[in-house]
Amino acid sequence: MEKYTIPNKLPSKQVNILAQRKARIKRNVGANKPNTKSIKKKFKTFTKPEVIIANFRKAERDSMRMKRVIYDRNLNVDNVGEHQLALIFRHRGDFIPNKSIANILKALHINRKRMCALIRLTAEKKAMLKLVEPYVTWGFPNISTIRDLIYKYGVFKTVENNNEKHKIISISCNKQIEDRLGHLGIICLEDLLHEIITVGQNFDAVIKLFGCFKLKEPVGGYKNRKGLIFKKGGESGFRGEKINNFFKRLL
Repeated sequence: MEKYTIPNKLPSKQVNILAQRKARIKRNVGANKPNTKSIKKKFKTFTKPEVIIANFRKAERDSMRMKRVIYDRNLNVDNVGEHQLALIFRHRGDFIPNKSIANILKALHINRKRMCALIRLTAEKKAMLKLVEPYVTWGFPNISTIRDLIYKYGVFKTVENNNEKHKIISISCNKQIEDRLGHLGIICLEDLLHEIITVGQNFDAVIKLFGCFKLKEPVGGYKNRKGLIFKKGGESGFRGEKINNFFKRLL
């Protein structure tokens, strides 16, 4: 019967009832309170009137410049020759207030600053480059520049599981090129470079797979005015084969 006896001593462990009640109330209040971190509040930023006026004036100047170029029929580029491949780089303009220029830059696949793209040079593309001349610099790349560009900044953009978001994959082996471009007869990096340099029949498919290249600022910065054309001592506009010297500082 001794094993059924109840001890007279109370438990030695002290229990603070008030502390437990306070913690329980705090926990219940925290559970019922909505998580403010997950709720993204959309605040409308205040724009100063001076900024709006400055953007409007800039857009008007760009419109007048484009009309002047079109009316003077000055859409041709001198010393182009028979080149079919062009390398373009957007070096200025974080925000473009003129919608026409913004749409042209988007059509050239350089809708952001410090973006670079390879294009097939046609009469239409020459006219587009002439209209956005203060915002881009371009020329004729050699094989060394294209090889460094693809080795360092070349990525594939793919869409998986029918999602709208693109998945970016860096090029690490020839197997990746063969899986994506093998049906076009391109199985290695040298075939890819040859297709780009010669502007072959599969050039558009290759460039569509690559998209554009996002680069950095040139080493040492810009030495001249960025809005002035190159032949007048600036940084923008047509450079010809001298674009390779410029990209040595970019890559």
